[in-house]
Amino acid sequence: MNPGYTQDTLLNGKLRIRQPGKGYRFSVDALLLAQFANVKAGEHILELGAGCGVISLMLAFQNPDIRITAIEIQPELAELARHNIAANGLEKRMQVLCQDLRKLSLHHFACPVDRVIANPPFRKKESGRINPHLQQAIARHEISVTIQDMIHATSRLLRKGGRFDVIYCTERLSELLCEMSSAQIEPKSMQFVHGNGGLPARMVLVSGVKGSRPGGLMVCPPLLLKGAAFRDSPTADEGPAP
Repeated sequence: MNPGYTQDTLLNGKLRIRQPGKGYRFSVDALLLAQFANVKAGEHILELGAGCGVISLMLAFQNPDIRITAIEIQPELAELARHNIAANGLEKRMQVLCQDLRKLSLHHFACPVDRVIANPPFRKKESGRINPHLQQAIARHEISVTIQDMIHATSRLLRKGGRFDVIYCTERLSELLCEMSSAQIEPKSMQFVHGNGGLPARMVLVSGVKGSRPGGLMVCPPLLLKGAAFRDSPTADEGPAP
């Protein structure tokens, strides 16, 4: 194996993930989003900002009747996602496009997709210390794409009645909800993520439906990371996003 990469496993060793030893490595937010998304058989799913493909890989592995298109702007990570797809025998149901999501249109797809999944950068470009490693910087700060860009792309590509599943930082929740509503993606369920019951939530999972009537938002019981039982058994970097 290239010494610049590590081989990690999920789902009790059944799913193999190669990722950079240094640079952007998936963390617990990716696992939370994969667990939160209640995908349906037959869906065509689009993941925006796929990184090494971990969310899409988990969903495809656990749901044999779905198709997934993963979008990643960084060529090295897009190539890693392709490697991981092949290593896990999922080539027939998954593909990776190395594309700027701001330029995506329905010309890239036969028809609008059924579901969009995204783990966008949490931080504004000018906020906090930007990681000197470009992969991590792009993943955590809005250098290449903003939340507005991601939601506009979702609105263009998602069918009416389709779902958008996203994980985001709580301090920007109001911005997320406003952007979703303005793009006619109505928030329908939400779950706050806490380190433990005595700490404020740092992340929030939100699911919305394109073209749905306003109202009917369900707030699920909070998810506590301390002692949480995932459907997965990761041996990779599990630290929450800084």
